[in-house]
Amino acid sequence: MSFIINNSLVLYLVFFATGFMMCYLNFDRLSKFFQNNTLGTQEEILNLMDKLLISQNKEKFKKNTWIISILLSGLGFVLTWPNLLIGFFVGSLLFVGVWWLIKKYLQILWKNHCNRVVSELVEALTIMCNSIKVGLSLGQSIERVVKGFPGALSKEFNLVLNKTKLGQNLEEALEEMAGRVERTEINMLVNTTNILKETGGNLGETFFVMSETIRERQKMEKKIKSLTAQGIMQAKIISSLPFLLIGVFFIIDQNYISPLFTNPIGLLCLVIVCILVCIGWFSMKKIVSIKV
Repeated sequence: MSFIINNSLVLYLVFFATGFMMCYLNFDRLSKFFQNNTLGTQEEILNLMDKLLISQNKEKFKKNTWIISILLSGLGFVLTWPNLLIGFFVGSLLFVGVWWLIKKYLQILWKNHCNRVVSELVEALTIMCNSIKVGLSLGQSIERVVKGFPGALSKEFNLVLNKTKLGQNLEEALEEMAGRVERTEINMLVNTTNILKETGGNLGETFFVMSETIRERQKMEKKIKSLTAQGIMQAKIISSLPFLLIGVFFIIDQNYISPLFTNPIGLLCLVIVCILVCIGWFSMKKIVSIKV
């Protein structure tokens, strides 16, 4: 055992053989993972671009993304040469990371857009309520929101109106908006509106009650967010602490920390630390996340 630990060549061979066997035994899962995070992610990215109304040539975008991901993965493989196993891991991580970062960025943009839609919904419902009370139709009340209340919700309502001008039914256009903006408040608005249009209920009174309900819901969400902010910050600090300590030791004495990156056992320990940190981060975030 001591001979294996003291002999770096044997350690590299054992490390490489272990990694090769794990890849071989989990080949189907790995291939499915890469497919989902490249071609599957590509479809998600294109769908998000359509939702965000980004006017970008999709074929050119896909081509440029493939080129960037391949170049970065090759660069990572070259920089870690001659460590083939590490190079393959880093190259694969960079290849998938390009697609993941683009998707994550677009998801954040879309999430912020949906949050703005919900935050503007209370004022929009008030305008629609007053419009219904003075005798305007639902389509005309939506048009008043578009003209007098610019914002994310105005863009969604404007898209609904444009579809109705092209001949689509208003109820179907609203249902498509609810399917695109996946928020409980929007689903409640659309479902209630469509039901009342069929049964002949009082839309003005319903919009008023709905605006008060959504306002109280938003107050509760803000209160929960303020109460859980400390736990989220603690999770961020605890998760980043190992990497900060590695950086500090690297600045103070590189020889002290270099075995962690050059020795197979050190690399194995580093991988284990990363996995445990990720598990801890997601566990703590899950605990402090409360859905209303």
